Amino acid sequence: MTSVTVGVLGLLTFGTVTSLLAKIIFGVPSLGIDGQLKEFRKPLFETFAMFYGMSFCFVLDMLQRQKLESKSELVEKNAKSRHHSVLVIWFPAAFDLIATVCMCTGLLYTTVSVYQMLRGAMLVFTALFSVLFLKRKLTFHHYVSIFLNILGISLVGLANILSEKDIAMRGNLVMGIILMIFGQCAQAAQVVVEEYFCQDLNMPSIRVVTYEGLFGVAMMLLIVFPLAYWVPGQDSGSLENILDSFIMIEHSWILQGILLMDVCCMLFFNYFSMNVTKLSSSMFRTLLETMRTMIVWIVDILLYYFISQGQFGEPWTQYSFLQVIGFMFLVIGTFQYSQYPTLPVSEEEWFEEEEKVPLVTDVPRNVTMKQVTGKEPVVSHINEKGTSQITIGSKNPPKNVPSFYSSSPSIFMRHGGFSPSVYSSEILELEARQSGSLSSTVE
Repeated sequence: MTSVTVGVLGLLTFGTVTSLLAKIIFGVPSLGIDGQLKEFRKPLFETFAMFYGMSFCFVLDMLQRQKLESKSELVEKNAKSRHHSVLVIWFPAAFDLIATVCMCTGLLYTTVSVYQMLRGAMLVFTALFSVLFLKRKLTFHHYVSIFLNILGISLVGLANILSEKDIAMRGNLVMGIILMIFGQCAQAAQVVVEEYFCQDLNMPSIRVVTYEGLFGVAMMLLIVFPLAYWVPGQDSGSLENILDSFIMIEHSWILQGILLMDVCCMLFFNYFSMNVTKLSSSMFRTLLETMRTMIVWIVDILLYYFISQGQFGEPWTQYSFLQVIGFMFLVIGTFQYSQYPTLPVSEEEWFEEEEKVPLVTDVPRNVTMKQVTGKEPVVSHINEKGTSQITIGSKNPPKNVPSFYSSSPSIFMRHGGFSPSVYSSEILELEARQSGSLSSTVE
């Protein structure tokens, strides 16, 4: 079994477990601060757990840095140049916090399959923000894709609402769906903010994920939890009582186990995401996310009928076929959108700029370059003495950024998307050599 196969299997496994745990934890009962047995319906604490798990990615960053430092001193050069700008990650982390809170709160009232499928709404908002703020140009194919996604979102939401027989509960479902769509709007804003602020940040994506996790934990502890505690609500007198959360965790080994699994799954999910970054074709990304959503849905149904006897999971209803149709529209729309780059207003300027920025690096003389996948690289010897310089160029335009899988490191890690723009060209080259997509033999 190849490392790529192991990476894909690990990505699907831990991605599925992470999504299921996010819903299961809301139904686990425990004793609270008032001594009453109640369910752990704590979306803010779930958000905190996600950022806490992201912060542990520093372990992966350390391992990756050791590998790169053994190959080149370029990483050290980049490390010296990044400290003055690392605080810009606060901005995307704030949008990520808003998006996660909305998604987790919406998950209280909807099923985990709808939670997965409504992520397709991010494509619509990303396209809109790209045009408004990044001056991107959409084509007819993009508009068709956006229409398919809107149609798919509508069918998925409608199927979820119609499947609820209790009229009073339908209002909660509608609120949950609206919150999830708003969360995807915030997630799309995060993509645009990262594209604007972090495009010159010379940092591997796993390190950006770590910083976003640390900043997210800080914002939760210093801002969100205190505000949620003082705002009146139904959670022991607060909007969400953090003291009640810790007491419930203390009284339930199941909650402790789920939170520990959540952190571990986040770490392993990011690890396997790093291993499949070289598989960045749009078809692969769409297939991977489709498989993940389908596996989550199937496991959730099995959990309902065969494991928890209806306590957890979701049932198959007469409207589930409508949800399947909506999901198909989402997949087609997402794949169609990713086939066509979103260009700046002037395509000519974009291609000219791309040709003016080749990847140039110094290598020893008499170097034989071999590209395992794709076309052969363009190799040109510039100097005749000492070291030679090679230019590795591509006649194809770069992949569209942003898109459904975006340049966002956190989204990239969760979905296994392509390499974010915050990667420096030097680190990209070194990681390409390590992954085997580009190998060199020095004579």
